[in-house]
Amino acid sequence: MVSVGLLTMLAAKLRGLPFVYWISFPMCEARIFRARERSGLRARIVLAKGMIEHWLLYRVVLPGSRHVFVQSDAMGDMVHGKGVPAHKLTAVPMGVDTELLAAPEAAPVRSAVPQIAYLGTLDRLRRLDELIDALQLVRLRHPAATLLLIGGAELEDAQTLVAHAAKLGLQDAVRITGWLPSADAWRLLRGADVAVSYIPRGLVFDVSSPTKILEYLALAIPSVGNDIPDQAWVLRNSNAGWLTTTTVSTLAQALCEILDDPEHARARAAKGPAFIDATRSYRVLAEQLAGRYRALLGGGTVASG
Repeated sequence: MVSVGLLTMLAAKLRGLPFVYWISFPMCEARIFRARERSGLRARIVLAKGMIEHWLLYRVVLPGSRHVFVQSDAMGDMVHGKGVPAHKLTAVPMGVDTELLAAPEAAPVRSAVPQIAYLGTLDRLRRLDELIDALQLVRLRHPAATLLLIGGAELEDAQTLVAHAAKLGLQDAVRITGWLPSADAWRLLRGADVAVSYIPRGLVFDVSSPTKILEYLALAIPSVGNDIPDQAWVLRNSNAGWLTTTTVSTLAQALCEILDDPEHARARAAKGPAFIDATRSYRVLAEQLAGRYRALLGGGTVASG
């Protein structure tokens, strides 16, 4: 949205309005990263677009903003490192609708065997092949364990995951649902023994604020997450899930700990809903954001991009 932000900034300046910009995802960096992983004319065009937008964002749009909202403290650090003063930055992490999640729903879909669930996009940048590798290690201790991938992906990415599972002899242990409405996805999650939020480390995802770990905790599902900054903060402060390093072996170890003692895992996960409601519910985040808006407005009007 850099081009839209640039146009909005110019319009705001013409009208004498303060302008703020919101970065929810490092789109320029992600576009450059994806383009460099591919070949061909289209990839070169995408790379050029990403580099031009990157220059415009950090040299023109953000310096011209009254304030910049970012997705996480880690993203704030990144943007500050690009030259944006710290006092112009406010982190607004992802949240969940705790009232909606707490509403009565149909009975969960339970499996007769130990089930590990993942909710979210299956984009190849997510490196979910490593989650399948972890399943292989888990099955050394829990031979019947399965992996349920709840989410959609481009056909090529889904086929890559299926092929990787088959290569490891896990074709019957890995299921991909495709995209589902939230209510159906949550119903499947509630039936799982453990949910996992595995986010690859690196520039693109280290600054993210994953929603999936919030949903797992709000639903009181035993959950495992790796150590990207925002996710690590949530798991450390809630003490409701298992925090691991970003390796297949530590991920598998945490999954096994939960499957070894499901009763203890459920008791620990029971702390999740209250923590999320108090810190990452839309209600709480909206109150904090409204306070920031009031401070910025000072009784006037503001334009945003």
